[in-house]
Amino acid sequence: MNSRSRAFPLVDSLRTIAVLSVIAVHAGIYAGALAPGALARPYVDRLESAAWAFFLISGLVLYRPWVAARLRGDASPSARAFAWRRVLRIVPAYWLAVVLTGLIVRDNEVFTAHGLPAYFLFGQIYSAHTASGGIPQAWTLDVEVAFYAFLPVWAWLMGRLPGRTPEQRLRGELLALGALAAASIVYKVVVLWSGAAGARTTALDPLLTALPGFLDVFAIGMAVAALHAAREGRVEPPRGLRWLDRRPGLAWVGAAGVLWLAAIPLRLSDAPLAGWTHGEFMARHLTNTAIGLLCLLPLAFGDQTRGALRRVLAHRALLWLGMVSYGVYLYHLLVIGKLGDWRLGSLDVLHPYVRWYVAAVAGATLFAAASWYGLERPLQRFRGVVRGGRPDPTSREMAAAAHQPAPAAESVI
Repeated sequence: MNSRSRAFPLVDSLRTIAVLSVIAVHAGIYAGALAPGALARPYVDRLESAAWAFFLISGLVLYRPWVAARLRGDASPSARAFAWRRVLRIVPAYWLAVVLTGLIVRDNEVFTAHGLPAYFLFGQIYSAHTASGGIPQAWTLDVEVAFYAFLPVWAWLMGRLPGRTPEQRLRGELLALGALAAASIVYKVVVLWSGAAGARTTALDPLLTALPGFLDVFAIGMAVAALHAAREGRVEPPRGLRWLDRRPGLAWVGAAGVLWLAAIPLRLSDAPLAGWTHGEFMARHLTNTAIGLLCLLPLAFGDQTRGALRRVLAHRALLWLGMVSYGVYLYHLLVIGKLGDWRLGSLDVLHPYVRWYVAAVAGATLFAAASWYGLERPLQRFRGVVRGGRPDPTSREMAAAAHQPAPAAESVI
């Protein structure tokens, strides 16, 4: 999470949209938006696709330096430096949030014998007993951390593939990533239809939230990274995606269409607590992936200064909130829970949806800003302790890149 990239200056704004969508789901529980019969329920519940967008972003942003180096024939980035920067970026802020959650939330099992290793060592998803405890939404962080461990190993394996020219190396990358995605789908099919996950499957089933269950999503993001790296410096998207340059908003219209398909005709929001049938679970996974991918593509290809969508996403407020979105994600459910304790629902001010959502976003943003300026940003000065690769861009560099078109250069596709 919150890996930043000069190559994709608007991705921080997509993180903003994603984290605001997650808040809409969780605030909607308290506001009544997810109550049976609520008109907003089918649509709000499908905003869980934001988690899939986070995974796609990580595959794109984190894999691009590795695949770009391989396509150029350069040495791979330092795995030690990569690991150090991920630890520095993720662990301290998360541990602080876990400690605060354990101290503030009543009957939380963070500091128990089974809770300490599960929550502090990113293992809550591997047991049904801890999956929804601690910081419940941090299940996605456990998946991300497993991906961080997987990524250098995958890059090393790709470096062993034959390929004398950039074109051959790109073809090998895409074929390998296609095989990885297929293996992940087969894994889910086996888990579901073998009965290992039961007759109906919940959102936090340990076998399906483990990394193998999401490797297809990461692989798609990694494939987009490979295609982007192959056209290094070029503005024009690959053939078949050139419409993204002039009409980036069409991709988001398509994402909205997939969301409607999942919400209304497929009725995937009807009974998430009771669990989905095997077919419904796969449909949920595939539609969530499609929504995230369609939102991501215009931010990976095309002139990032062209089109109304990109101009909106280049707004400094969205970029700033994306910068601190890790903290927003970590603290928003804690804020919502305390607002419930303080009886926000009993106040007759504004519509419940608006009241809960605005209060949750405001409170989480305050926590996130404190975390960013007090802990996360100061720690980034230690990124160079383990050398290797280029450090993450600063906020000023990201904002400047969002308003500048990319230079032209040669490409391999």
